[in-house]
Amino acid sequence: PYLLASGSEDETLKIWDLGTGECTQELEGHSDYIYSLCCVSTSILASGSQDMTVRLWDIPTGECAQVLEGHSNAVLSVCVVSASLLASGSRDDTVRIWDLDTGECTRVLEGHSDWVKSVCLLGPSLLVSGSKDKTLRIWDLGTGECMKELKGHTNEVNSVAASGDGRRLMSGGGDSAVRVWDSATGKCLKVFQELSGGVNR
Repeated sequence: PYLLASGSEDETLKIWDLGTGECTQELEGHSDYIYSLCCVSTSILASGSQDMTVRLWDIPTGECAQVLEGHSNAVLSVCVVSASLLASGSRDDTVRIWDLDTGECTRVLEGHSDWVKSVCLLGPSLLVSGSKDKTLRIWDLGTGECMKELKGHTNEVNSVAASGDGRRLMSGGGDSAVRVWDSATGKCLKVFQELSGGVNR
């Protein structure tokens, strides 16, 4: 069956059968709001929460397989880096990279001056983060260095995404703008501004 996962302010995750519309599982373990989900594999789901943790869930059993602890504030975004690595962005202004085999944090990416609200992968060795500090940053996952800082939004960056080939970045901001960026140069190529409210996703 085709499945959908949702995370809620009621501190639970739910797995839904898209064919029947029924909730087939309720996953409990977080102690506060759940802000972000991503599929690590067909059987593993990751979630980020206000409780400052990332949890990995075994979908077939509904059990929590691992708790990743290290952030000092809410986890707002999680994304898969590779089969064994996960990235998380937090209200503690950092991005953390986690080794899923050991559960250890292997790298802390520091540079943003406010909440990291969204993270996404840009090719095999680069990560993008969007922040309440109005900027995007492109990180080298091998060195942990910030390669580029992208400025243009006049309010917080709520969401970031990358094209399939990694050549373009998209960002949505609290300034009601969607911006398209050249990932190689860091230049803004296009601004879509005809919106009446902040862009969240």
